[in-house]
Amino acid sequence: PVAVEVVDGATARKDFEADIDDAEREEAKHTRDAWVHLGLVPPATDLVAAQLDLAETDVLGYYHSGSKTFRLLDHVPELEIRSVMAHELTHALEDQHYDLAAVQKRATNEDQAIAIRAVIEGSAMVSTLAMLRRQGGIGRAREEAARTGQARAKTVQKAPTFVQMRLLLPYTLGFSFLLRGKPWEFLFDGVRLADVDKAYAQVPYSTREILHPEQYWE
Repeated sequence: PVAVEVVDGATARKDFEADIDDAEREEAKHTRDAWVHLGLVPPATDLVAAQLDLAETDVLGYYHSGSKTFRLLDHVPELEIRSVMAHELTHALEDQHYDLAAVQKRATNEDQAIAIRAVIEGSAMVSTLAMLRRQGGIGRAREEAARTGQARAKTVQKAPTFVQMRLLLPYTLGFSFLLRGKPWEFLFDGVRLADVDKAYAQVPYSTREILHPEQYWE
């Protein structure tokens, strides 16, 4: 069983902030400086503050692996609650099987960290879309995928384009990666459990494998 709590945006912000240690804050500054030199973000960009702002105002729910608790934000529209539950409880179930914190620590660089996050978020997206397919058919799943993508894009639209893509990639391409690059063909039968096991046991080396799933699966 997974503990469930309904919280407000301020509580969500505190939870996300508590998970960011001093080393990560310092690393975020170096990352920002590198991106500034490459012309990817404005000099005044604060990556940590931007992440916390999103947590407070736009996150709908999150599974906190430290406390093993699923927290639902109190501003979630009623029609979206089931989708949020399906997504976050997939994280909870996979945490019990694979230990998500340990999996994420296997990243050797920032790019691989995003690739691993794509596996985690992609698996939850597959579960959510599969649930919707069972309820309303493949058309409903397609509509929800499009709506979710548009909603996430709107959420981060104030961020620099490079940051937008970095935040959206795990959700928009993660589920396609787990479905071997053929999301609508495989969504009829769901993801292969053996593929989920492999993706967690042998995490992708880089986001190139997320963008080009055949390089990982073949």
